[in-house]
Amino acid sequence: MIIEKIEVLELELDLKKKFEHSLYKRKKTNNIIIKLYTQNNFGIGESLPREYVTGESCESIIKTLNEKLIPDFKNIEFNNYKDLVKYIENYLIHKIKKNELSAFACFETALINLMCKEFKIGIEDILNHLKISFNKKKTMKHTAIMGENNLLKQILKAQIIKHRKFNEVKIKINAKSIWKLKILRKFLKNIKIRVDANCSLSNSNIENNIDILNKTNINIIEQPFKTDDI
Repeated sequence: MIIEKIEVLELELDLKKKFEHSLYKRKKTNNIIIKLYTQNNFGIGESLPREYVTGESCESIIKTLNEKLIPDFKNIEFNNYKDLVKYIENYLIHKIKKNELSAFACFETALINLMCKEFKIGIEDILNHLKISFNKKKTMKHTAIMGENNLLKQILKAQIIKHRKFNEVKIKINAKSIWKLKILRKFLKNIKIRVDANCSLSNSNIENNIDILNKTNINIIEQPFKTDDI
């Protein structure tokens, strides 16, 4: 397997509705698509860069791809998928910095997609080789999501989520809106709740609201703190 050609595309996609959380209000999203070609196949990867997550933007991802990842992988010959998996793993550990993770994920996804076609394997073969256990499922699980809106709109969305029989929802919160969870839980009975704070919380926010979080039976909190506020 030899990567002979690479395309990098930037897409600007309009959202049907404005979506907001503690750090951002967006009506559109900018994504990076990469396509890797061998003589007979191609693989596709995608990145949704977020500066408040990994410190990356579309511009920085394109730069990382063009100046680092593409030169390091193009025209290298891989005789089997196990060698390529080992190469990817070593590259991630030794050469990728924190502010290059989204670029690497984009490239890696395309590489794995291409690898599976070239060597006629499935993703389960790679997981087995890495000794990663997994469960095959015949159905796909979808999670509802609720942005930072006023409480009445959130209650209405909670009713819709329940009516459509979702069994899990992710709710965007910030330091000033944790109290809403206690009310929303009443409308989301028997539904798993994850909250995403988008780096807007502090230790004191958690301590002051720990009773609400416990009584609401939160399943998990994503990105509670800023990346440098361990």
